Amino acid sequence: MSKKFKIFFIFLFVFTFLSLYNSVKANTINKISMDIFVDDNGNAQVTEVWNCKTNQGTEVYHPYYNLGSSKISNLSVSENGQNYTVLSSWNTSGTLDSKAYKCGINTISNGVELCWGISTYGSHTYTVNYSISNFVSELNDSQMIYWTLIPYNFSNSIGNAYIKIHANNPITDSVCVWGYGNYGGTAYVYDGYIEMQSYPGDARLKKIVLTEKGDEASDLVKEQIRRMERLLVKDMTADDIDCLFQLTQKIRENLIEDLECS
Repeated sequence: MSKKFKIFFIFLFVFTFLSLYNSVKANTINKISMDIFVDDNGNAQVTEVWNCKTNQGTEVYHPYYNLGSSKISNLSVSENGQNYTVLSSWNTSGTLDSKAYKCGINTISNGVELCWGISTYGSHTYTVNYSISNFVSELNDSQMIYWTLIPYNFSNSIGNAYIKIHANNPITDSVCVWGYGNYGGTAYVYDGYIEMQSYPGDARLKKIVLTEKGDEASDLVKEQIRRMERLLVKDMTADDIDCLFQLTQKIRENLIEDLECS
């Protein structure tokens, strides 16, 4: 694992707001898959595959908000071997025909929208590629990935969502992974990469991953706590320690009583 990737402390992936423009409930998304490769410099190359069915609207778009120092570039879209024409600017008010087989990035006040035309109504498998610079954020004592990735609170039904995050070197199985708020989805390290997958009908997933560097930091903090505990009770007898706890408990009760009366 590269130095850049090795010192990741936390991965936090939150699914939110990936939508069909002018969408109605008749438009459905069967599956969205994301493959995210993080290079040694902390940049990401993303490939998305959308399996969906549309009968209204003019475009599909994937918004990214609050990008900070990151930039999204090199957008490309294809379907059935046909590469979409990349436009330098995107007109969200365009017609179905004017957006057909075209894609572009629309800049908004708090981020960007990756847009492409529905082109024709019916079943589709869109493949979307783009780059994200500074995908890895610098913290004071570590590094972090914190990104909004796939739909949450979405008006159209999503059958399944899948995300794979990988790097030049395998991610070890010893990396601790926690999933929360995933409503039945999965989040874990598998075969050298991080994998998230929802269950059908619910694509809401959130994940925190503590890497090897995070494990080391956690162990260091625990050891410091144990060392301080030993130092505080050095040369004390069991009776001394018991008396100390009684005194601190009484101090706590006095402070609580004073706060309640004030």
